[in-house]
Amino acid sequence: TKKLLKLSAGVFVFTLISVFLIPGLSSAAYRLFNYEKDFSAPPAFIFKITPGNKEITKGDNVFIKIQIVGKQQENLILYTKSTEQSEPSEIKLIQDSLGYFTNELVSLKSSTDYYAEAGGLTSDTYKISVLNRPIVTSFGLTIIPPSYTGQPATTQKDNGNVSALPG
Repeated sequence: TKKLLKLSAGVFVFTLISVFLIPGLSSAAYRLFNYEKDFSAPPAFIFKITPGNKEITKGDNVFIKIQIVGKQQENLILYTKSTEQSEPSEIKLIQDSLGYFTNELVSLKSSTDYYAEAGGLTSDTYKISVLNRPIVTSFGLTIIPPSYTGQPATTQKDNGNVSALPG
C-alpha cells in the first residue's frame, strides 16, 4: 500500500505540474473548473446605436445613427416595425465617409421597434414610444384676493385671461 501511495502521489504531482506549466493544459483546466462560465468567441463587431430607446411626441422625426465597432461592414440593414405592421420593413443603409450608417424616421404616428443587421449579426431591439401631444381640455382657476380688499373669491373657467388685482 505504501508503494501504491507513493505512485499515486507522484502521478498527482506530475499532473499538477503539467497542468500549470503546459499552456494548453492550463487553459483547458481553467475551462474545466469553470464549467458554468461562457467561453464563446467574442463577436467580430458590435453595434453602437443612437438614440436607443426614446419617447417622442406624435409626428416628430427620429434620426438613427449606427456605428460598427470592430470588423467594418459595407452594408447594413435597418429593420423598423410600427405597431400597425405585422412584418418589419427593411431599409438598406450605406456607410458614410465618417463611418456611420444613418436614417431618419419621418413623422412617426405610432410606436416603432427597430434593430440593425450586418454580417450575420443582429443588434438589440430598441423602441421609439410615440406619445400624443398634451391637450388642454379645460382650464380653471380660483382667485382669492387679500382680505383688506373686501372682494370675494372668484372662479374663472375655460378662459385664458386672468383678471385680478395687481401684486
